[in-house]
Amino acid sequence: MNAMLDLKFIRNNLEAVKQMLKNRGNPLDLTVFETIDQKRRDILPELENLRSKRNKVGEEIAQLKKKGQDAALLIAEMKQVADTIKIKEIELAGIDDQLKPLLMDIPNMPHSSVPIGIDSSQNPIVRTWGRVAKFDFEPRNHWDIGENLKILDFACAGKISGARFTLYRGLGARL
Repeated sequence: MNAMLDLKFIRNNLEAVKQMLKNRGNPLDLTVFETIDQKRRDILPELENLRSKRNKVGEEIAQLKKKGQDAALLIAEMKQVADTIKIKEIELAGIDDQLKPLLMDIPNMPHSSVPIGIDSSQNPIVRTWGRVAKFDFEPRNHWDIGENLKILDFACAGKISGARFTLYRGLGARL
């Protein structure tokens, strides 16, 4: 799973993650996450115990066969354990499939110095440098200038990779 935050981090810092979501104005409720994660944590030890038992029984079967003894009972037990392992693995995969989208919805933790606010309008100006230039005309944005010069192509980039991307063309690409 390629989530922003690690599953163990969320589990160990659940209250901090809940507070972060609240500070960001994110309505995501982590109770569903907690329930699914608990199911996952309940299944994992069972699965590990079954795998351990399978390995142990496999070794016992090998020793019995080496000695020339009948291992039919252990082989039957091994098949039963293997079937149970398959069922548990399918169950775990289903739980992981439920957990993955939840983990993907949880954003990254902001640094403690980041101000709490709903959008960028609530960000304070930390410092400025130089003086603000004053023009006798209304300055144009760089993206408008780039499109007019045909060195930036936002429409084509939007079709390829989505919003907030651009393609550099001609002299823009050479730059």
